[in-house]
Amino acid sequence: LLEYAKAEGEGFKFAREQFIYLIKNENYFWLPYTLGLTLAKYAGYKLGLMEDKLPLKLKKYFSMHRKFWK
Repeated sequence: LLEYAKAEGEGFKFAREQFIYLIKNENYFWLPYTLGLTLAKYAGYKLGLMEDKLPLKLKKYFSMHRKFWK
C-alpha cells in the first residue's frame, strides 16, 4: 500500500481540513482535543512502520488484536 500512496501527505491534508473546519465554525473548544488525537494517530502510524523492530511484548500491548501476536 505504501508503494502507491503517501499516507503522511494525505493524513496531513485531512488534519488541516479538520482544523480549518473547527476554526471556521468557531469550535475552538475542540482544537486541543483534535490536536491530541491527530498526534496520537501519527505516533501509532510511525510505530506501525517500525513494527519489525518492536519487541513482542510491546506489539501485544499496543495492539487491538493481541491474539494475533502469538
